[in-house]
Amino acid sequence: MPSTIQVDNKGTVLAYLDSGIPPNSPKSYNTIFALHGLGFASRKSPKKLSCTNLIRLINALDIYKRIMALAPAHNLRIIAINRRGYPGSTPFSESESAIFASGTDQEKANLLQQLGIEINVFIYNFIRKFGLPALSEDTREGGFAVMGWSLGTIFAIETVAVWDALPEEVARRLKNEMRGLILHGMFNYLNRCLS
Repeated sequence: MPSTIQVDNKGTVLAYLDSGIPPNSPKSYNTIFALHGLGFASRKSPKKLSCTNLIRLINALDIYKRIMALAPAHNLRIIAINRRGYPGSTPFSESESAIFASGTDQEKANLLQQLGIEINVFIYNFIRKFGLPALSEDTREGGFAVMGWSLGTIFAIETVAVWDALPEEVARRLKNEMRGLILHGMFNYLNRCLS
């Protein structure tokens, strides 16, 4: 069962899985906060990856369990975040869902900014709660990266785009500790599926 971290004063939470501190790691290790896409293939990998299997919605954190198993051997700590609306995280309100469906461009931009702020506050609160190794002078160890997969790339980009809207302490801490932004996806495959 995933754990949760509160991201605002309204009780909004984001669920996550944590691979944990790599056992036998030296003083420092690298951390990746992973943001999932819209949907994944089922818990058992299908023999053939079809468009139907690709778009099937399941608990988004399941996809990261295999990656997490490899993390210790590479001195990595992976925190897979379940975005809002996915199991364990706060669902979208009716008004938020209405904005996604038929809101103005400005309403959608404001909601996306709010979601980016929530992810940043999650990262900040995670660091405060569990601590992470500080980013080394040469930026090769410590600190964290944010990784977005498929649709999650939008939210990964938004984590950096909203820094000016964050409380000063949160922005300063994250700017000083972030070492990278990783964007992954199967965009060409999705375009073929949706054409």
